[in-house]
Amino acid sequence: MGLTQVDEARVRHEEVASLENELRAAREVRDTAIREAVDSGATKYRVAKEIGLTEMQVGRITKAGT
Repeated sequence: MGLTQVDEARVRHEEVASLENELRAAREVRDTAIREAVDSGATKYRVAKEIGLTEMQVGRITKAGT
């Protein structure tokens, strides 16, 4: 027996929520690694260049962690 449209929508919603949670967790891991690198002496420029962000983005991440 097939799923109703409501059931299909619910499944899609749960999948999206799961992906959003995974993305949030991945960002937390990335942000922690960035903060640790900067705290240990790496320049924001070097961190940004190595991971493909701008210095401004790295600055925001490190500032948000304080």
